[in-house]
Amino acid sequence: MKKIIALLFVGSFLFAQRYPALMEYSYLNGCIGNNMNTMANYCVCTLKVIENKYQLNDLLAQLKDPEKKQQIVKWAANQCKDELK
Repeated sequence: MKKIIALLFVGSFLFAQRYPALMEYSYLNGCIGNNMNTMANYCVCTLKVIENKYQLNDLLAQLKDPEKKQQIVKWAANQCKDELK
């Protein structure tokens, strides 16, 4: 948990627009899981590209549609595939 909080702090300088810290924490915590060494850079990358593309309200509206949610996830994953170790 401390590592995720540190990622949020360091990552705050990387994000063009920030979502609420609790939302970022929940996303990173779920994405990274128990694989900090493998997933940290990848998860920060996906959060960054999503934040850069979608304003919060737009993202929340898009996530209500399962098909659009899947498209967003695939798009972000594709943008950050090089970050996986």
